[in-house]
Amino acid sequence: NDGTLRSWDLATLTCSKVMTPRCGPVKDATADFMRNIVISCYCSARVVHVFKLEEGTCLAVLRGHLHDVRTVTVGGNGLVISGSVDRTLRVWSCLGKITGPRCVKVLTGHESGVCSVAADFEAERALSGADDGAIRLWDLQSGQCLHVWALHRWPVVSIKANFHEGSAISTSGQGVIKLWRIGDEPPTAETLSGHRGLVVCAADFAAGCAFSGGEEGTLRFW
Repeated sequence: NDGTLRSWDLATLTCSKVMTPRCGPVKDATADFMRNIVISCYCSARVVHVFKLEEGTCLAVLRGHLHDVRTVTVGGNGLVISGSVDRTLRVWSCLGKITGPRCVKVLTGHESGVCSVAADFEAERALSGADDGAIRLWDLQSGQCLHVWALHRWPVVSIKANFHEGSAISTSGQGVIKLWRIGDEPPTAETLSGHRGLVVCAADFAAGCAFSGGEEGTLRFW
């Protein structure tokens, strides 16, 4: 909420860098530690910032969305995806040394604002969740939507996936967590119960476990 981004040394549990975009409260942030970049978006802002992690300096401001950007993700190939209230996702390339970061694709089709995104840039697939509860599967090469699933009745607050295994977990309001298979049509979803209100999650599919945090103030290990 203070509008800062912090880099932490996990060995010493100390803050190694503070970045101050001055765009308001941070809505979402992600990092590519191999390429030394941090991507962030903010409440009530249409832009995405790209920071150089070690120096804490701003490399670029990505502009193009027509409304607030809510979610970002980054891949090891220098690609970034951002999702916005304007119902679109944008794919950005951050590798261009001559042209600089630029939008390479706009993914359209959502009927309400985009809340969350998960991507596998090697498999060229992405999942996005929206305010109306819909989840879409995208082909990042063609920019086409491959499937639309109505798994939730509330906004899809977070989504994680292992595209190689075909596993996904998504969360929304009313304490709902759904565990499902991407390859199934329609996907068979198992509901994990216990939370109340909005839920966010993190998952390690290789280890077969997930953490979730609910609006009621509890953390659950699955």
